[in-house]
Amino acid sequence: MNKKVSFLSIFINALLVTGMTIGAGILALPIKTGLAGIVPSLLSMFLVWILMVGTAIVFIYKFTHPKTRSRDYPTLFQDELGTKGRWLSVFGYLVNYYGISVAYLTGSAVILVNLVHLNVPGPVWTIVFFVIFTGLALRGADKAKNANAVIMIGMVVSFAVLLYLSSKQIDVTRYNYKDWSFVPSIVPIIVVAFAFHNVIPFICRNLRGNLKASIQAVLLGGTIAVIINVLWMFVVVGALPIAGPG
Repeated sequence: MNKKVSFLSIFINALLVTGMTIGAGILALPIKTGLAGIVPSLLSMFLVWILMVGTAIVFIYKFTHPKTRSRDYPTLFQDELGTKGRWLSVFGYLVNYYGISVAYLTGSAVILVNLVHLNVPGPVWTIVFFVIFTGLALRGADKAKNANAVIMIGMVVSFAVLLYLSSKQIDVTRYNYKDWSFVPSIVPIIVVAFAFHNVIPFICRNLRGNLKASIQAVLLGGTIAVIINVLWMFVVVGALPIAGPG
């Protein structure tokens, strides 16, 4: 199960990991973690990243093992925990990702309403967004994977411009602030922001069960995400005051 794969395939799959970890959560991450200060936030982020990548590698070993029959989490949990474990994983997946889907759909509708000044109700924009991206998903995993790569490249370029413009507002004295008491409350936020494990089965299948390539994709994608999050955190924490009016 160690068929050779190209670096391009590894890179495209790595962008899936990056896309999962720098979604909508990246906007709120520095605002919430900034309460602890830059040093506690960065330390917490690196520790969580190590934990999340470590657990991801454990799953990769399971999904790429030559004798495994597990193709996804339900079959994996059934093998390890029995039928109850399988249905528990299905229930957890549905609750988690239906909730995320609702959040993205409603949030995207708000963005579209503000961008396109038409007298169209928000729910209509929600349906439009749903139809467009559902249609993309139904065209197949390869089409969605390639579209994700294009979107990610565009997002990185936009992000670089945003960092450049925001960096002009940085006050380096704000980096001196520290409050370790906030660490327990920011760790769960960072964990959610770095949750990419739902794409691991797809990555392992897409890379033809190649253990080394799958691990490389996760490490590369996770590293890109950490770099982007660190840069964003430095800019936001340095540019915004710790407290404001009210």
